[in-house]
Amino acid sequence: MSAAPDESACAHAIQSLWRGDFEAHTSWWHTHADTLLQHVTRAPDDSTHHSMLAATLFHLQTNDHALSEALLERVEALIARPCAQDLWGVLLRLGYARHLLLARGDTGRAQALLDEMPHLPVFATTSQTLCEMARVRMLMLRGELELGLATTARVRLQLTEQAPHYRGLLCEAWLLEGLLYQWQEREELAEERLRTALQLAMERGCWAKACASLAMIAQLEHLRGDLVLARETYAQADALGARSGLSLHKLWSIFPRIVRLFLHLELQEHELAREGARVIIEEERACDISRPRQLARVVMIIASSALGDEMSARVHDNLLGGELQSGDASFSRIFAILGPLRQQPRPLPHREGPRDIFLNITERVVSALLDQAPEDALVITYHVQGDWVETPLGRHDLRRRHALRRGLLALLTCPAQALSHDALIAAAWPGEHIEHEAAMLRLRVLVHQLRKLGLRELILTGEGTYRLARHARYVATS
Repeated sequence: MSAAPDESACAHAIQSLWRGDFEAHTSWWHTHADTLLQHVTRAPDDSTHHSMLAATLFHLQTNDHALSEALLERVEALIARPCAQDLWGVLLRLGYARHLLLARGDTGRAQALLDEMPHLPVFATTSQTLCEMARVRMLMLRGELELGLATTARVRLQLTEQAPHYRGLLCEAWLLEGLLYQWQEREELAEERLRTALQLAMERGCWAKACASLAMIAQLEHLRGDLVLARETYAQADALGARSGLSLHKLWSIFPRIVRLFLHLELQEHELAREGARVIIEEERACDISRPRQLARVVMIIASSALGDEMSARVHDNLLGGELQSGDASFSRIFAILGPLRQQPRPLPHREGPRDIFLNITERVVSALLDQAPEDALVITYHVQGDWVETPLGRHDLRRRHALRRGLLALLTCPAQALSHDALIAAAWPGEHIEHEAAMLRLRVLVHQLRKLGLRELILTGEGTYRLARHARYVATS
């Protein structure tokens, strides 16, 4: 077995890691992580030292879910030892709780680990912060978003008072708060938090957090229907990661990776979506129950159906159905939504749990693929001359908002047809000669105003085009 790296270098790397600053010694960790993991899995209990435990934390705290069962058993054994009541025991518990939450959705065991956390006064701020963030992630999975927001805001304020020593943790707090607002569909607050995290990360050189912030912003744009803009933002994150020498595959959370696969589906990049899903399914092979693998199967079923690969779609549909029998019942609604695509009527669950972004996106993607509005589709009613429009947010008078009225009518006339930027500008401001940059600015403002009327998820962005989503009904009346 190869020797462990120099412990003084390891101590410096651990010190930065403990402050939540993964970027400070990223290259060191990537160089020695595999060697340290070998020590963790092979060394007898009495020879395991803190560098090995910290290496385990690194892999658990980052987003490598392809952890072997041997490693996980080793971590469980180390946590159970009396000596695991120190700093390294805290690190192991936090990392393992994160793995249980993100990879397996096991909130019960994760909660037990956090409840048994040793109290270390010298590391009170960091250990308390990391525990609170882990608890917030559990609250998200349970749909308790308001309590999660209150907790995250309190943690963020505490960290702000102690910056810059906890710069990585402060970025993480802003990110987590933005994600919570996103799940509540409070877009402006979500974007404000995410862009704050991005600015803070860029100023302080936290490149992994900056990439994560860009990924979350792209996800927000995706949910709004700005598909091309979302793709461009993801490309910015890819470029930043490449310049910074980061491995995005390891440092991005697995769930933003899955959301990006759904973006490929909506952009009709089905081969890219299927390949990405295949990678995640392979990574998660060691887990009996895995949320990421179930979602990757959903992507695989949709992409294979779109590509006409019926055999692949049937295989993964069968496997997903089997996993749901013994796994998380919250996926049963998504499984039911796939029914019409598979030409198999499937009853919806009797009790509907909290909705999340994956349920919303699956509904949107499947409806678009079927090219028809479902029976319980959202209905948008509007005056034939555009005097008013009625959305879920109420009836809006457009008689004095001429450009908005004309632009909306242009989209509503042929809701399944994509209108080019030039065509929509010409419809909204007929006869006006506008410089290109000024015209594009006007158009962006007009689309933003239409979305605020209650058409947020219905206005879809293409390559130089806008159109209305097909999964709603548009009813004209006088």
